[in-house]
Amino acid sequence: MSRDTLWGQIDGATDAISTIDGILKEDYVLQNITNTVNMATYLLSRMTSEKTTAGRKFVFPVRFGVGEGQGNRAENATLPSQGFGTYDQAYGNVRFQYGSLYISGPAIEATEGGRATFASALKQSLKDTRDGYRLETHRQSWGDGSGVMALVDGAAASTIQTVKNPYGLAYDEASLESSQNVRAFRKNMVVLFKTTGAVRTISAVNGDSTITLSATISTTDEEEIIRGDSTALSNDDLEYYGISEGVKATGTYYGIARAGEPNWQANLIDMDGEPLDEDMLQYAMDTAEIHGDGMSTPDVLISEHKARRLYVALLQAQKRFPNTMDLKGGFKGLEFNGLPWVVDKMCPPQRVYFLHMMDWCWFVMKNIGWIQRDGSVLKWVDQKDAYRAVLASYRNIACKQPANQTVLYDVVY
Repeated sequence: MSRDTLWGQIDGATDAISTIDGILKEDYVLQNITNTVNMATYLLSRMTSEKTTAGRKFVFPVRFGVGEGQGNRAENATLPSQGFGTYDQAYGNVRFQYGSLYISGPAIEATEGGRATFASALKQSLKDTRDGYRLETHRQSWGDGSGVMALVDGAAASTIQTVKNPYGLAYDEASLESSQNVRAFRKNMVVLFKTTGAVRTISAVNGDSTITLSATISTTDEEEIIRGDSTALSNDDLEYYGISEGVKATGTYYGIARAGEPNWQANLIDMDGEPLDEDMLQYAMDTAEIHGDGMSTPDVLISEHKARRLYVALLQAQKRFPNTMDLKGGFKGLEFNGLPWVVDKMCPPQRVYFLHMMDWCWFVMKNIGWIQRDGSVLKWVDQKDAYRAVLASYRNIACKQPANQTVLYDVVY
């Protein structure tokens, strides 16, 4: 059912509580939310290979070797010894993401005397919930599961805090634009400063690498900033294992150590101050082909906007015009070597990601939906003249073959 039909149902609401509850339960309402979230970016739109879980946990096999019962022999000699592929089991847990719709009692009562006012309030609440969930999923898809949004840049006792290192990653700070440091933050977002344990609401996001907080705070240098209402109720180590976790070359990923397992290591290429050029881009592609499984090569390049502008400038300097590719979902990309180069504003800056998207999937225990344990979506908020509905999904992101992925990092601007 169309979006106009959805809002038409709301406009026609009569019996407030039961009507709202019924509307929220409609398939087309949830489908609208799910499509908006899962199609928000080209990256999310390509993560369509969903796998089910066994409760909170999921397991998937990883092949690290092939059958090595191979060999040449003289006539009538004994055949090569049998050989079997080497496998291991990757395992992990789903992560639990929530989003709340909140509507007050007075807004509900407006149904009696001002249906238009009520319909407007309900539509806006539903849009706010949907879009907040979309933006949160978008940001987490690029994270590493830790929940780190950025680090404090220098200790300060102030309502204004300077931030750096988006997602906690390392950068060439001298060439990082101020706006890139604060892109993950939004006004009214509640954040936890992990070392001090202080929680503040963001009242302004500024273009000079600073955020303005609701109250003064004394921070420590390189303190981690994460979402959270308290030290006990935060996103700390509870977010999705996004791209930044899947493309590492060291540590442990889903229970398997990367050391000694080339198939489980992504290809990280340090630009080391060198300018971006076509030869380096091709080298990144070649590296994935050389170290990957030999059958799957990157099928998309993703960066934030400035890295793409470097590529456009490179072509223009050679008096060449980039071709634009029309992609599924209404997305567009520039062409590089027959592949689309798409932009994503939440992509960590100073990086170009070469991804083989068939390797990325969701493991899903519960798809996006309302919590309705007792059959009711809309719940009375205790001690409040208000009602709340809660969106939830229980899932996580996994990369089944990190060696097919390459990242160019420290792309100097």
